[in-house]
Amino acid sequence: MANSGNFIETTPLIWGDRSPFESFLRLSDWLHDQLGQTHAIALPRLAERVFAYLLTTTQSEADRYMIAQTMWADYSRGARRDVPEFLRDLVVAPDRRTRQAAPNNLPRRQARHQIKPV
Repeated sequence: MANSGNFIETTPLIWGDRSPFESFLRLSDWLHDQLGQTHAIALPRLAERVFAYLLTTTQSEADRYMIAQTMWADYSRGARRDVPEFLRDLVVAPDRRTRQAAPNNLPRRQARHQIKPV
């Protein structure tokens, strides 16, 4: 999941205050309970499930919004512009007519692994 470059900014949210190993083990167990599998999950479905998992750890609307923004940054990193339905009420999609350049002129796949400057 983290190695794919799809959840580079979301990964620290998954860790929380636990070790990365413990955190991913908990997420894997939760995914298996939810889906009956922990592999071969389509990216939109995996993103939705990770979002739901992270929401189980918070009660704050501000945290929910922050999680959504972080996940949208990760999801759209690979030049995806389709806002997943579970994020549509929480994020603003960019204008489809504008094209975002990859940082440092890297190919898109490598650019996914770059953290965008704030």
